[in-house]
Amino acid sequence: MNASACAASRISPPRAGPSSSSSRRSNRARRRRQNWRARRRRRRSRSAREALEVQVARAREALAAEKASAGHRQAYARALESVPKQLVARLPDPRLIEGREAWILVRYGRVYPVERETLFELGRQAITKIVPDGAARSLRPDELASVARYLRKSDIGLGPHRWLLETEPGLHMVLSWRTRDGGVERSRLPDDPGLAAWLARHEPDAEVIRFHVWSDSFETYLEARTRIEAAGFHASWSGHEADSELEVAIRFGLPDPEVRPRRVD
Repeated sequence: MNASACAASRISPPRAGPSSSSSRRSNRARRRRQNWRARRRRRRSRSAREALEVQVARAREALAAEKASAGHRQAYARALESVPKQLVARLPDPRLIEGREAWILVRYGRVYPVERETLFELGRQAITKIVPDGAARSLRPDELASVARYLRKSDIGLGPHRWLLETEPGLHMVLSWRTRDGGVERSRLPDDPGLAAWLARHEPDAEVIRFHVWSDSFETYLEARTRIEAAGFHASWSGHEADSELEVAIRFGLPDPEVRPRRVD
């Protein structure tokens, strides 16, 4: 063995220095970051897919509801063509009947049965939350402003309706509309399950139906009244301009007596 070979055999293998260890740590950190980013992308993709599936399901439900509604309208139109129905506004026949009062609102071409006393109770609770002793004294202007502000911000109401308080030109509550959604289309009045359920909760012998009718929906009201009277109820109605809202007196303390003489026509 020559000298150079002996020298080469005595050279030990290179050992990993600090720079090599640092490189391995850097590689591991890079792989962890890559794995974390991949997991995050998968989570985002899964969330986006789930959100899209929810949107598609809602769109399908809305489409099915619209198809069903369109089917009712078409059937109603065919029925009108084959047997034209005469809607007649009767002459008033006012009289008093003892009982409670229930409300049906007719606007935007639709019929909205409402739970009148529940609505009033929600409004009363909201007012007394701000002025607990409001039934026993006159309210200061700043207290009225506080009630009005609370009702604007808190969205107190039921279904498509909510309460507001107006102080000008006089102090009164306004039953405003959250949305035009809901209600019963005119073509569905004969067989709508929601209206049938509402009628079943009320008593023809103990309750009078008051219709609040907006000027854009008078024919719908006439047909709704026919449906209500066929169920055995007495009724009356109040008219409202298309751009007006339903105003009622502010109510403090205990509710008004529910059973009392009611005017029907």
